[in-house]
Amino acid sequence: VMVTVSAATAINETEQNTRKIWAYDNTVAIQLTGEDLSTDGEISIYNMLGQPVYNSSLVQPTTQIQLTEAATGYYIVNINNNRLATSKRVFIVR
Repeated sequence: VMVTVSAATAINETEQNTRKIWAYDNTVAIQLTGEDLSTDGEISIYNMLGQPVYNSSLVQPTTQIQLTEAATGYYIVNINNNRLATSKRVFIVR
């Protein structure tokens, strides 16, 4: 008896790799590329207590968000557009 198991996920690898989120100083940068260029969506940023610190519509594929009032620490960036949702933890330095 031979059993073959292959990995199966509901995430398309090419779609997953079209969203880049990173932080430098007190700025969060977001870049959407490829099939993910639709800007019909929302950006939300939360502190580690789950409190919202930023919420806005996604208006362009490349976005930089200044968090001038945010304290140094980790934050969760959520991007929701089309049928995809992405979350990433970033470190902000004030």
